Amino acid sequence: MKKFTGLCLITPDVLRLSAFYRDLLEVEMQGDQVHAELATQGAGLYVFAENGMEQMAPRSMQGAGHGSFTIEFQVEDVDSEHERLLKMGVPIVKPPTTYPWGRRAVWFRDPDGNIVNFYSQLSSDPPAIVFDFGGVLIDWDPRYLYRKVFHHDEQAVERFLSEVGFFEWNRLQDAGRPFSEAIADLCARQPQYCDLIRLYDERYAESIGGPISLSVEILGRLHAAGYHLYGLSNWPAEKFQVVRPMYEFFNWFDAILISGEVHLAKPDPRFFALLLDQVARPAAECLLIDDSTKNILAAQSLGFRTILFQSPQQLQEQLRLLGLLL
Repeated sequence: MKKFTGLCLITPDVLRLSAFYRDLLEVEMQGDQVHAELATQGAGLYVFAENGMEQMAPRSMQGAGHGSFTIEFQVEDVDSEHERLLKMGVPIVKPPTTYPWGRRAVWFRDPDGNIVNFYSQLSSDPPAIVFDFGGVLIDWDPRYLYRKVFHHDEQAVERFLSEVGFFEWNRLQDAGRPFSEAIADLCARQPQYCDLIRLYDERYAESIGGPISLSVEILGRLHAAGYHLYGLSNWPAEKFQVVRPMYEFFNWFDAILISGEVHLAKPDPRFFALLLDQVARPAAECLLIDDSTKNILAAQSLGFRTILFQSPQQLQEQLRLLGLLL
């Protein structure tokens, strides 16, 4: 077996490139305008001048380009390194990203255009798995209730939901507003619909279509395998208490955070921060499963691993690819 001992970058400007890597890696550098050596751990890193190469091997640099290498360095904390890179004015190619194969990395360019990859290896422990509820485990839709009221007239249902601004109104309950206050407010603004608005409070359970069976089966397999499971859901506190006793699977979670109970809702980063306090692990060691693109993007920006839920079948395949399901 051959032993890899180092990498030599050929450049038209040794002093510039070697000074960049000296400051980047925070190591000693020795050399001159023709050759420089950096005191790196592991394999050696060297910088050599183009004209020096030509003197050693005439025409060896013909057709040679720049910026065609990717160089990797393992670091302790990708995010703190990213902050340092920004202060150095280094051009970032890809901001800190967590990958399903257990790495978190930031990509950037050196002065010659080569891509440099700073990465950290994540814990080998299985991730904490965080489930959204509505749309992932529970089929919730106010249309289930209002179809009954409007005798399955879909146009009438959609007109009502649109005219009262139902989903915008409901998000305030997700964030903790009491239903009594919410009903009074919307009735004052839409008095012609007040009886219909009250029905949602009085017959809330009829907006639940039931569990999403295959998703719950997947959850059960993860629970049986011993994974740590958490719930993070936008849900009015009063109404979650109505639904929770209906389904045994809520007892499979190590902890559940409901937006209405803490007066914060996704995609607010503070809601994710509360979850991390509960889990006692960094975001990079948590896997969020959610059906909202906004929530997924917010979680990714904080370092979470994520799966954008599209169907139970797709979720099952994604978990298999991650090695979390057989």
